[in-house]
Order: sequence, then C-alpha cells, then structure tokens
Amino acid sequence: MADWIELDEVALDCVVGVTEAEQRTVQPLRLSVALRLELEGAAGGELERSVDYAAVHEQLLFLAAHGRFRLLESLGTAIARLLLAPAPPAARQAAVDLVRLRLRKPAILDGAVPSVVLERDAEWCDLQTRMVPDKTWLDTLVATKTSGAYRAHIEPDSTWVVPPGVALMVLAGRAVADGRPVKVGERLARGEVGKLAAVGTLPATVLAVGAPLVLQGA
Repeated sequence: MADWIELDEVALDCVVGVTEAEQRTVQPLRLSVALRLELEGAAGGELERSVDYAAVHEQLLFLAAHGRFRLLESLGTAIARLLLAPAPPAARQAAVDLVRLRLRKPAILDGAVPSVVLERDAEWCDLQTRMVPDKTWLDTLVATKTSGAYRAHIEPDSTWVVPPGVALMVLAGRAVADGRPVKVGERLARGEVGKLAAVGTLPATVLAVGAPLVLQGA
C-alpha cells in the first residue's frame, strides 16, 4: 500500500537558465510533485502524522525565487532533498520516503514544453552536514558554482552570523533576528539580517538560499 500527497501545477516565477537573457529575466515554471509517505496515522486528524502541504508550497516558492539556478536539474535536486530530509528537531511530521517531481518551462520554446522529471528516495537524500562557527549545522540541499540551498540548524542559546548572500525562511523553532523575534514561515531578504539566534530548548531551523557557502569542518 502506498499513500501520496501531491501538489500539481505549482506556479514558480523565478530566474533560471543558462543564457544571459534568462539570467536577467524572471520566467514561469510549472512544478508537479508527489510525496510518498504513510498516511494511516493521519486518519485520526493529527497533522503531525502527515505533511503540511501549505507549508511545503510556501517553501517551494521561496526556494525557486531565491535560487537563481542555471539548470532545472539543480532546482529539482534541491526540492527533492528538502522534501526528503528528516524533519527539523523542533518540527513534527511524517517521514517522506520517495519524491517524484516534474519541472516544466512552458515559455522558453515555440511549439514545445521542455521538462525535467526526477524520482528520488530517502536513501538517496544522504545530506552532507557540516558544523560552521556559532554552533550551527548546515545541511546542503544543493550547491553549484553560482547558487546554493541549505538548511541551517542553530543550536539553542546560540547565534549564527548570517552570510550576506542568502535569503532566509524560518522552518521550525523559535528564533530572533537581530534582536527581533521571527515566526515560522517568515522570510528574510538577503542582507536583511546580520545575526540569527535560537531561543528555547530546541534548535531553530531556517532555509538559506542564494550564493553558495564555503563550508569547513565536519
């Protein structure tokens, strides 16, 4: 028995492509994605036994808007890892064991619609995780020469000095940005925040998308 959550025809307006013109202009993409997971436990009405597809939708929009990837393959890989990655420590949701997605570029060619189709499972996900200064762990979703997408887990009572080239979206936990509390789902533009601190007993987790980061340590 296989259970699925699907999001069809998600409209993504973003900068993507290899030509100079594409890197200067926002263009529309269409994404259809299916998540395979066990949903029997969610029949009792507990969202924690499923996946919040509204939150997933917002995360997909954020990832596409700030990634500026050259290839659909890079964006698709980041999406697959984001959806397959274990839930952040401060969040509760069912584990996704397989992701199937199709990314289409409907406006780039006359008479044809190119697309990339990816199918990835949880074993493939195998996140590369590094600790950076300030007791922050970074999961790499994808990293290219020009763009990167990461999940940052900031340890309780610690502060992460945010690299200026990334935009942030709060995924889980309690966080304070330059002394101001921020809520789950809030977006922070590139250069808007200098320091992000986690408060409480669990790490704060954010999605960081933009310039590739130089990671050291293990």
